Amino acid sequence: MKTKFKIIISISVVIILGLIIYFVFLASQNKKSDFISRELERLSIKADNYGEKSFDFLDNYDPIILSQLCSDAGYDYQPYLGKKMDFVSYKTDSFYVFGEDKHPLKIGIFSYENKIVCVYFLADLEKDANPLSPAVFPVNHPSITKN
Repeated sequence: MKTKFKIIISISVVIILGLIIYFVFLASQNKKSDFISRELERLSIKADNYGEKSFDFLDNYDPIILSQLCSDAGYDYQPYLGKKMDFVSYKTDSFYVFGEDKHPLKIGIFSYENKIVCVYFLADLEKDANPLSPAVFPVNHPSITKN
């Protein structure tokens, strides 16, 4: 009887530790930070709670284009050039209207030390097989419909 009790206790401890590790893992995922949530709320943009971080995103875009894009949306990107910024994107229900076509968008956010550097829309390549070029748009672009 004591052996059965020890086995049950051991299995219970393993299950409880597994659940704790799982919940810690979920909490450590790319969940929206409060400062990001506040900025998206200010911009009236609804986005998923979990995003995708990218550490090499800046390597794929011309800083002059990003600077202009951010400037068009009212952000001053210049002071942060050359600094190690964080980039995260979130899925949205927003889209870019071009004629009769609707192109799904994600929201991209640059931050530095928990400060918003720039927020803009980018093509959701998972949903849009034929995105517009350059596929990045200021958050205040008139052809964007926010849902």
